[in-house]
Order: sequence, then C-alpha cells, then structure tokens
Amino acid sequence: MPLAKLALAALLLMIAASLASIPAQSQAPVLPAAKVTADNPLGLTIDHATLSVKDIDKEEAFLKETLGFKELSSGNFGPDVKFRTLAISGVFRLDLVEHKGSARHAPIGAFDMEQGWVHLVFKSSNLDSAYRSLLAKKANMRITKAPDGSFTEFFLIDPEGNEIELQR
Repeated sequence: MPLAKLALAALLLMIAASLASIPAQSQAPVLPAAKVTADNPLGLTIDHATLSVKDIDKEEAFLKETLGFKELSSGNFGPDVKFRTLAISGVFRLDLVEHKGSARHAPIGAFDMEQGWVHLVFKSSNLDSAYRSLLAKKANMRITKAPDGSFTEFFLIDPEGNEIELQR
C-alpha cells in the first residue's frame, strides 16, 4: 500500500477515534433512523460531510456568520491536523479538517470537470428571505435567474471557493 494511502488511513482512524470520544451532549442531534425498504436496503440517512480546508478559522467563521452553524467540538490530531465539528441543530453536521501542507487541486476547467464533490446543497423554506439575508451580509453568491427574473436556487461561495447551493 503506498505511503499516502497509509497516511490517509491513519488520519481517518485518528479522526474516528477522536470523534467517538466527543461527549454525547455536544454531538448534533441524531436524525430519525430510516427503515430498511426495497428502495433503501441499507436503511441509510445522512449524518455529516467533512471538508478539508486551508484556513479552518476563516471557514468556521464564514459558516457561523452566513449559515448559522454552531461549533460542537474542536481539537488536533497531532501537530499538523486541526478539526472542528459544526452543526445546524437537528439539520446537518459538517466537519472541517485543516491539514498542514495540504493543497487544493488546480481547476482544470468547468467546476464539474474536476473529480470530487461539486457542491453541498441545502433546502430553504424561505429562499427569498435567505437570499436577502446573505445579500445584506455581502456574501459571495452566484445566482442563476429564469427569464422572468425569478430563481429557485443560488450558490453561496465560501472563502476557499467551495460552492454551497441553497434551493427551494
């Protein structure tokens, strides 16, 4: 097994062990379990996503200020790796990881012509209000409007260039 894969496996084990040690009251509320059905044979539900970032403090501040995330926990996995666990209570958990020396891969063209996550998507019960709120915060957004000027989605761009889609 190449050294990079071993290092990644070790990091994932460290993250799992560290997150398992977080007290239960600081974790995001558990969403209802899905039933095993023919359409969902593994009974899957969403738990969380993890985003690797260059500047964990800047990313955390952005997520708190623009989307209302709260920090549940933070720590280090040795001297070169920091983590933060953030959540919107009862909705979604997002983990951030900052690994010293990591680098963003260079864009090769259109955003979806690069392998990896394209964007994270949230539904909003009041998209117009969410848009106005983020506009007032001078958030960096990319909006696609219909010919009549309306929109059903827009993209919030985080400090590192990642897209977060909000839709009806």
